[in-house]
Amino acid sequence: MGMHLPPEGSPFSPGLPVSAEYFVGRQDEINLLLQQVGQAVAGRFSVAFITGERGIGKSSLAAMVRQIAEQEFQIAAAHAYMGGAHSATDLVKRLLEQLVKDNYSRPWYEAIQRSFGNHIRQVGLWGVSVELAAPQQDMEAMARTFPATLQALAGKLQPERRGLLLIVDDLNGLAAQPDFAHWIKSVVDEIGTTFAGKLPVALWLVGLEERRQQLITSQPSVARIFHLVTLAPWDSAECRSFYKGAFRRGGVTLEEGALDLLVDFTGGLPVLAHEIGDACWRHVTEGVLTGDAAFKGVTEAAEIIGRKFLDPQVFDAIRSPRYLSILRKIADSNLSLNSFQRQSMLALLTEEEGKVLDNFLRKMRDLGVIISDAESGRGVYRFSNRLFAVYFMIEARRAQKAWPGHS
Repeated sequence: MGMHLPPEGSPFSPGLPVSAEYFVGRQDEINLLLQQVGQAVAGRFSVAFITGERGIGKSSLAAMVRQIAEQEFQIAAAHAYMGGAHSATDLVKRLLEQLVKDNYSRPWYEAIQRSFGNHIRQVGLWGVSVELAAPQQDMEAMARTFPATLQALAGKLQPERRGLLLIVDDLNGLAAQPDFAHWIKSVVDEIGTTFAGKLPVALWLVGLEERRQQLITSQPSVARIFHLVTLAPWDSAECRSFYKGAFRRGGVTLEEGALDLLVDFTGGLPVLAHEIGDACWRHVTEGVLTGDAAFKGVTEAAEIIGRKFLDPQVFDAIRSPRYLSILRKIADSNLSLNSFQRQSMLALLTEEEGKVLDNFLRKMRDLGVIISDAESGRGVYRFSNRLFAVYFMIEARRAQKAWPGHS
């Protein structure tokens, strides 16, 4: 047996934002976001919403453009995650605290420190980190006067920094709060009237399209305030470019059949490309990834993907052999990325599976795995997102121990 590569040498980074050298495509989106930063440093506040399906690379795009913008436009930036946040005050506290943390070692940190005075304190055994320890009433006041807070902060940073880029990620809890939608709308309106041309700040929200729709439902006028940046799945050429570049940097040659297989199973989702690539890395021998080794990697990645990206309730539900078999047959029907019809599915199922199909559809609908596709007709469904569809396609192939064109 040939020598396998050390895992620490893997060029893939599952679960982490993608570094610039592994970034593929998105040039139009990158240019649009950089234009927004350029507009901001000229004093014209801009707000964008970066959206797309789960696993499409929204956070990675924001993180990479931030790096470019810090260099090209001399701005200070922060990228804050809002998991568990439920109010505008929560958002402001996390965002400003992240600004403090992200710029702690930068030459302009003293200006940020002056802005918050004794509200910043060092934490950790050796004082190697910081946090914003402002009283709740002060944070609430900053949320109420957020445009003025940003203007004062941006002013303190000049001339070292020309403006601010603030990235608000993971909106799950916030988007469900009607008050938050009204707050973000009032912030943008106040900036447009009171601070027009005087606020060198770009604010980016990052989230699923469902989160943007939640905001619009709570406050319809929100629909018009964002510059919308929508990420589409990679096409096959972009997917091939990613795998070829990543393995090449690791000194690995890809058999053509292996590359075709990886592209087929990635479904255009960067998050899956990193999981699949990392799993396949462990099966490289003598500097070559063969088709058989790639298939072993893909099937191993399926278990990792299921546990990481499926809700625990979904993962538990599909442990049912009948349910998993039905899902595999749906995914293997070559309709997985589009819609499937209940009646057509019955023809593919065993008698026992057919008996539980309606219960299965109800359960998967309740868990958010599938949704009704009313526009396509009665009894028509589709997977709620591409990640589910691709995962079950991999599961179907794993069950068959084969992939298209392989025997």
